[in-house]
Amino acid sequence: MKQPSRIVRINNYIIITNYKCMCYALNSLKITQHCPNEKQPFKKIMLYRNTVNRIISCFLNWMIRNPKKKNLCFNDHYDNLTLNSGNWLLTLLKETAEFDFNLYKERLHNLNEENTILIFEQFINVLPIIYKKNGHLHPQIKIVRKHKLTIDKYINIDKKKHVKYFEYLINQKIPVSNNSNNKDKQELLLFLNSNPNYKQKIFNIYKADDILNANI
Repeated sequence: MKQPSRIVRINNYIIITNYKCMCYALNSLKITQHCPNEKQPFKKIMLYRNTVNRIISCFLNWMIRNPKKKNLCFNDHYDNLTLNSGNWLLTLLKETAEFDFNLYKERLHNLNEENTILIFEQFINVLPIIYKKNGHLHPQIKIVRKHKLTIDKYINIDKKKHVKYFEYLINQKIPVSNNSNNKDKQELLLFLNSNPNYKQKIFNIYKADDILNANI
C-alpha cells in the first residue's frame, strides 16, 4: 500500500503531519498538491499530538486492533510474516531479539485488560531500540527539521477546538479514521500515570518533541 503524503498543500496552506497524526485522514481530503515545494510562499501548518497519545494510538492500532482483525499472529503463514503482511510493526518486532514475540502472541490470544497492559509494557521496553526504524515511530519534529521548515501554526488534533479551526481554514470536514477504543486509551493512560517510569521512558525517547508538547 502506498504511504500517504506527509506534506501536502490545500488551497493556500502547506500542511505537515506524521503517521498517527491525521495523516491518512488528511490524504482523503481534496488535496491541491501532494509533496509541494516547501519554499512556496504559503503559510505552514503542522498537525501534531501529545507524545503519549500518539504512542498509545500507534500501539493500539498496530499491536492490538490490526493483528486481531487480520489474525496475523495465528494463521499458517506466521513464519513467513513480511512487510507484505500489512503490519510493519509486527514485522519489525519479530526481527527484534529483545522482544519476546511468542509471549506477545500468547497475551494477544488471551486478550483482556491485564494482557493489554502487559503487551504495552513489552512495547515500551523495546521502543528505545526500534523507534528510529520506521516513520510511524519517529519523533514528530523530525520531518520539520529534515525539510528545514518554519511552522506558522501548530494544530493539536486531539483538541476538538483546534480541529474545528483547522477545518475552517481549509474549508473541509475531516473524516475520522483508525479511531482507537476510548476505553483502551483511558486504561493505558491510567497505567502510565500510575507507573511514571514507563511514562518517563516515552518522554526520554521523544525529548525532541518537547517543543510540540509545550504547545498543548
